[in-house]
Amino acid sequence: MNKKTDGLNNVQEGILKASTIYDILVVLYVGVDTIDSPKYIRNYSESKANNSDIEDYIKIGQLIDELLNLGVSFELFKRNLKFTLEQSSDFRNICIDILIQFDQILAERDEYLLLKQNKKMGLNKLYLKGPLNQEDSEYGLYLMPEEGIADMSPVLRNNRIRCFVDESKVNSLLQNYTIVRKRGGEPDIFIKAYNNSEFEHWFCRKNQEIKIAVIPFYNSKWFKENHECYEERNYFTIEEDTVFTDEINRAYIQILEEMDSCDVDIVVFPELAMAGSTKRTIQQWLAEQCLKNGDFNIKLVFMGSYWNYDERSNCCTLLSATGVPLVENHKKIGFNLKEGGIKYYEDLQQRPEKLELIDVRGLGRILYFICRDALEEVDQAFLQNEYFVNIEVISCYSVSLSYFESAMQRFAQAHNGISVVGNCCEARKENKKMGFIAIPGTNMNSGNNNVEGLIYYYDNNNSCENCRIGKCQCVYTLYPMAEHENNGYKTIRVIKDWIYSHRLDIRRRF
Repeated sequence: MNKKTDGLNNVQEGILKASTIYDILVVLYVGVDTIDSPKYIRNYSESKANNSDIEDYIKIGQLIDELLNLGVSFELFKRNLKFTLEQSSDFRNICIDILIQFDQILAERDEYLLLKQNKKMGLNKLYLKGPLNQEDSEYGLYLMPEEGIADMSPVLRNNRIRCFVDESKVNSLLQNYTIVRKRGGEPDIFIKAYNNSEFEHWFCRKNQEIKIAVIPFYNSKWFKENHECYEERNYFTIEEDTVFTDEINRAYIQILEEMDSCDVDIVVFPELAMAGSTKRTIQQWLAEQCLKNGDFNIKLVFMGSYWNYDERSNCCTLLSATGVPLVENHKKIGFNLKEGGIKYYEDLQQRPEKLELIDVRGLGRILYFICRDALEEVDQAFLQNEYFVNIEVISCYSVSLSYFESAMQRFAQAHNGISVVGNCCEARKENKKMGFIAIPGTNMNSGNNNVEGLIYYYDNNNSCENCRIGKCQCVYTLYPMAEHENNGYKTIRVIKDWIYSHRLDIRRRF
């Protein structure tokens, strides 16, 4: 059996096993995603230019129309497709042509009953953007991100970013969906879309702004830190200190009430901020606000993380304005610390099975990470390049920011990415710069080349003597449609406000 026949047989077998049209697209892609894919792309381009396989292309176009218009059953479509591939002069040309045809079809998927999705998962408007295929466990088909800040902002969308497309892959011919080969031993990637019309309508208003509040939380430990020593390696665990539980839950509510009164859109808490009952408490509170407060402003709450002592896990949660969990990600890479000259490792006892991302039209594709997970360069490159992440939110409990600074500056430069690093006071007692927002910028003196991200720190200059949990908040107001010059760099306008003890204390303009 020669290479061509072997490849055709594999594609035909995959088609017969397919349960959905997405399964078929993955099967076709796998058939051309080989070391020879540049040659296949060239052959297809030449075939289209010379009209050498025009009859095959017409047949396939008619077959797809019949399927989309429910003129043939899915099983009959599969049998006819299998036969057409078998009769074609080069089945790989047909594979590529179908993949390209569905690129436009998936952009208009709501027009076809076969491709429509149920866009209500729970009480909020959620729907799955990938993986949409069911049969193949090695590849996943994902719809491309919704338009976000970098796409809509005039100053950002004109940036000359340094992210390069691998044109040796058939994916380079697609714009509205992508097919990704999974990495063995790594979490499965799930991407959902959240239809919050407020973010989309926000771009239609004059003087568009979006407010992001970062909560430094507390300048003393509100949890118990336990140490366990063994011959080969030492571990630490985090245990809830129930003395603080009620205060933490009250502080969350008070902070959200204060942020709502300040017209804040997004609130970000740090790592370890939650007590065991905090998620449930805030879910209920947000649901109540949705019912009784028609002017409620907060749209997303990045809750920080909860360290579960019984499960030895560290999980962050993103809630919608109605209290529905949009994203829940477990920490993959543990932190290590030194106490009394002894090194301790965070006692995380299971690698996460999945990683969730969320698309929000008007914001972009959002990745929510816990602390050190955002510093794993291989993971970051894979997620940013293959899944087109353009916003990262990182909840931290970290004594150092330098690695986060360099990682997020690269993200801004290579992907036009915007990032929020939410840290807490207790971890940075010796340095008032606790966390930051990083925004893309261009150097006006070097051909508008995109530069490493511009960092806006939150550096509290208030007195901490009478600090309690949540007394201090930093609010960033972003104006994506406004152009701003910052020390020779062109970027969007950013204003930083400090709110302390429920009054506006410091305002700095950049």
